Amino acid sequence: MIPADRTAEPNRDPEPDSAPRPDRESASAPPPDLQSRPVPEPHRDPEPGSSPQPHRGPQHNPNPQPVRPPAPSPAAAPSHTPQPQATPKSASDVAGVVSRCLAGLVDAVVVALGGLGAQLAFGGLRLLVTGPPFRMPELSAWLTGVLGWGLAVLYLAVSWASTGGTVGDWLLGLRVTDRAGRLLGVPRALLRAVLCVAFPLGLCWIPFSRRHASVQDVLVASSVHYHRF
Repeated sequence: MIPADRTAEPNRDPEPDSAPRPDRESASAPPPDLQSRPVPEPHRDPEPGSSPQPHRGPQHNPNPQPVRPPAPSPAAAPSHTPQPQATPKSASDVAGVVSRCLAGLVDAVVVALGGLGAQLAFGGLRLLVTGPPFRMPELSAWLTGVLGWGLAVLYLAVSWASTGGTVGDWLLGLRVTDRAGRLLGVPRALLRAVLCVAFPLGLCWIPFSRRHASVQDVLVASSVHYHRF
């Protein structure tokens, strides 16, 4: 017979709401987040007889030097340089009527010599083609006048638009510019040349003008100054 106190109890399944008991090993192990943390070293008291080391902070310089800003590099400087602008001439530098008339006479001689040279060149070309005798081209009076007028206008316009002066202007030290001191453009130089050849008496207005301007200068806003080439 089995004693009553040793009677085996029937096997009971765990209730569904009851959680399983953890093992002893897992219960004794620390959590994972505590394992990754470094273990702080224990505080050690200074040994007897040793002096505590003072705290070393940032060193202080009794004589601080001012900090200089870095110099700008040459590449940062602007590459373009301002161009000097032409300044208008004063009224005392404006050429008078006498010097401008003398320059006009020199230019008339230059144009006449240029026309004569053109006729000689044409006569020499005809001599090479047809043979002797040498003969100058025979032109009518109106055709000679038209060709001479066109040659004078072309000579004056090219000279004023390119260098600001003709041969006569160079000899007399004159220069034709606008009122700001710049060279005339091709349209204005051509218009001034036409006015000078068609109406040369416009120079007579120079003594009556406060800025010594001729009729041509008033119409095209030009000016004639003394200049050293």
